[in-house]
Amino acid sequence: EIYYPVEKQAFRFISKGRVPLPFVESIIQTTQAEYGLTAIGYTLDKHDVVEEVLYTYWKPPEKAKDTLGSVILGMHNDRLISAEIKNPEGYIIGRSRYQNHSKIGINYIPMEVTSSTYGEKSEVLQHEKIVYSNPQANIETPNPILNFTIPESVEVKEIKW
Repeated sequence: EIYYPVEKQAFRFISKGRVPLPFVESIIQTTQAEYGLTAIGYTLDKHDVVEEVLYTYWKPPEKAKDTLGSVILGMHNDRLISAEIKNPEGYIIGRSRYQNHSKIGINYIPMEVTSSTYGEKSEVLQHEKIVYSNPQANIETPNPILNFTIPESVEVKEIKW
């Protein structure tokens, strides 16, 4: 579930698989070797350098080529600055930009993440911009956060994913 207190909106995602959340994935990706791609079976296909940005092109695992497409990552100064995800037919289905990195612990975390998902005809289905402020690592989570529930006065929209 996701709750936006200012807008008084809440969403519950119903899915058989996992629901990608850019604000969570941006942190996870930037703290894993190869941004987690090798862990799920992707292999490096090739790389290019354009205007000081290293672009790496990743192929999906052979057994999943019918359902997964390629991924292109852009890196500058050892920081992830862009990610592009394609479907098996080669059409872009997701694009993210990562900006304003801050060092938190031993990792650089993007403080601004802009993500778009695209439909079959390259139309934008969803566009999100997440801006972090005052991120902290390895702190104890306060009980009000651990025990948080969405207020009963807020309608929770269920979305099938």
